[in-house]
Amino acid sequence: MNTSIPCLAFSLLGLTPFLANASEKPDRQAPPPDTLQLPVFTSGEAKGLTALYRAKNFDARLTADRMLSIQPKEDGKPVGQPFVVRFTCVYVFDQRAVARDLVRLKQVPTPTLQPQKLRISGEYEENVKFQIDYQFSQDAILIQGSMEEAAKPKYRSTLQWVASFPPSHTIPAGTPEPEIQKLTEGCVMKLRMAGGDTRSVGFWELLTSTRDVSSVEVSGPWSHRTILLEAPEPKGKGGSSGSLWNYSAGPVYKGHWAFGRTIAKKATDTPLVIQIK
Repeated sequence: MNTSIPCLAFSLLGLTPFLANASEKPDRQAPPPDTLQLPVFTSGEAKGLTALYRAKNFDARLTADRMLSIQPKEDGKPVGQPFVVRFTCVYVFDQRAVARDLVRLKQVPTPTLQPQKLRISGEYEENVKFQIDYQFSQDAILIQGSMEEAAKPKYRSTLQWVASFPPSHTIPAGTPEPEIQKLTEGCVMKLRMAGGDTRSVGFWELLTSTRDVSSVEVSGPWSHRTILLEAPEPKGKGGSSGSLWNYSAGPVYKGHWAFGRTIAKKATDTPLVIQIK
């Protein structure tokens, strides 16, 4: 990635809010959305889901539109809001990051309760092939992606898989900062950078998008549960440590922040590890 153009380089890592509108994309015809749905249960506790994994500290639900929703639990009951993990493929067009259209799914999971491993593979436009693997255990969820494209593609792609978070508090506009700090007391985000440096951010503080983050630990909004997101520096080629984005460009409590991984070519050893402690 060309870090000499920081605004463009970072837009490559963006999610939907930073992508070009459909009218601004090159001419193309996407397949009907219903051909790209995962199979789901038609009855029972997992009705409408592709997979349901229940652990002591969380429930994980994979939906037909390939979104993984994770709900922390305490004493068997949900605490706080769920967060979601999505994957997408983007490229740069007219100085903007554009989401590639998914044109086919090649491998999809059979509807499953308590899965240990799941795989989704397929192809985006311009013959960009991808694979996303999920591993579930009582201790963690591990998500790993890989991508292959033509040797000289018209538009260079990046594949990303990202955990994104909703607002933790509803606070009226104009509330003084000392009051916001009081209302969000006990809610903290701890960042560990790839080089080993650490930083703590209160939920009342402004959060800026940051690269080369190896882990994010968040506590407060989920009762006694703590969420740890890890993206260790990869040993293989084609990957990097994690990135943190803040689309609201505001304090943490407003949500719309995300943490995940991105690769610009075929890569190995680039997992996103999620633990709910």
